Amino acid sequence: MAVEAVSKITIAGLIKDRKEILDLVQRLGTVEVRDFGEDFTGLSATNVDKKLEELKKMRKNALKGLDVLNKYTPEKRGLLSSLNGLKELSLEQYIEMEESIQRTAEDVDLILNLERKKEELITNLLKCSENVEKLQEWKNLKIPMSTTETKTTKVFIGSIKQTDTKKSVESIFENTCIQCEKEELLKYVHFEIISKTSDRVFLVVICPKHLAEAAEVVLRKTGFSAPVYSCNDIPQNRISELNQKISECKDGIKDCEDRIKEKGGIRRKLEFLIDYSSTEIDKYKALSILKESKNTFVISGYMASKKVSQLENLLKERWLCSIEHSSGERLDDAPVILSNNRFSAPVEGVLETFSLPAKGETDPTAIMAIFYYFLFGIMLSDAAYGLLMVLICYFLLRRFPKMKKNTQKALRMYFYCGISTVFWGVMFGGYFGDAIQVISSTFFGQEIKIKPLWFSPIKEPMRMLM
Repeated sequence: MAVEAVSKITIAGLIKDRKEILDLVQRLGTVEVRDFGEDFTGLSATNVDKKLEELKKMRKNALKGLDVLNKYTPEKRGLLSSLNGLKELSLEQYIEMEESIQRTAEDVDLILNLERKKEELITNLLKCSENVEKLQEWKNLKIPMSTTETKTTKVFIGSIKQTDTKKSVESIFENTCIQCEKEELLKYVHFEIISKTSDRVFLVVICPKHLAEAAEVVLRKTGFSAPVYSCNDIPQNRISELNQKISECKDGIKDCEDRIKEKGGIRRKLEFLIDYSSTEIDKYKALSILKESKNTFVISGYMASKKVSQLENLLKERWLCSIEHSSGERLDDAPVILSNNRFSAPVEGVLETFSLPAKGETDPTAIMAIFYYFLFGIMLSDAAYGLLMVLICYFLLRRFPKMKKNTQKALRMYFYCGISTVFWGVMFGGYFGDAIQVISSTFFGQEIKIKPLWFSPIKEPMRMLM
């Protein structure tokens, strides 16, 4: 209907009443706190950066904690549970929840620590499993994998690629020795095959120390490569140790999950902590704008002019304070507050997607609502679909009276759109498209037609366009 007049207000009070006054202003939700850059002699800004960071961290951790709880103990919600809106708390319940905030924050830290510990255990488990897999080819090796020599011999532990399965490792080594002119190695080199796969042979090569350099040259030519994973113990012993660690990791993961699940009962307190920290963040943001001295404080902002007297009475009844306001003043940066009835208010969201009326402009919501509902009905113009829209929206609005304001506005908008759709559907003869005619002629052998009250746009398109 109109753009409400907005007043600039300034509240001055005693520092000892600051928290209670800000709580009231925040609870009413009618004041938009602003910093107008005014210079109040003897007053300075309040430094709340540290507290703000603490609150933001608390809220961030609480959100993470809730995600973790939902992961392990998902809450069973109905299809329409999101329309229930926020749960209201009595004053006693609120005080009880507020007193348990510190304990809830500690529980959140515990949940997050358990989740981090579980992730570390999973990483260790995967790493151990990977190492066990790498050691499988070496489980028959009877010496530590770190062995490189004895008193008189050189030991090479590794694998070579075997493309031709008909050739033995000895023949491959012999041919390579001849190519490298190292035939003397053939008499002194010992091979022990540990295991084989489809394309590699895992083995131990032993030779005298004085032939180690020549043996290394020949092995390099054969494509000999060191193990991708090595250890200072016999492989089978190391595999047993890793399997034990895997078992411990699995037990640790299960313990972490069980302990997190035990905290499923704090979900409501956790949700309260998220809401509480959000409101506290808003409060401290207002405090950062607030100017104060040793004994007094001053805060400024905007609010609807018609509600100034109500706020003034509430404040002066409880505390020693002063309120100054400039009635009807509209500044360029002032918030726009629309005032519309139940019929036109639902389309305010549509108006906001384009642009709210600027200073001195008229609110077009009422006129826009008429044309919006009118044109929506003409475009759909199906009485059956429109009736479904009306019934569904009416049911949801009655069944969930505490739903969020924006959701409620959207349902009201579709309710009125449904009424318009029913009207134009009757005028144009639209009932579930042509479903009634098709079904009646197909299954009953006789076509049932419902004549339009005015005319059919399908049969007379030019009349519709005119």
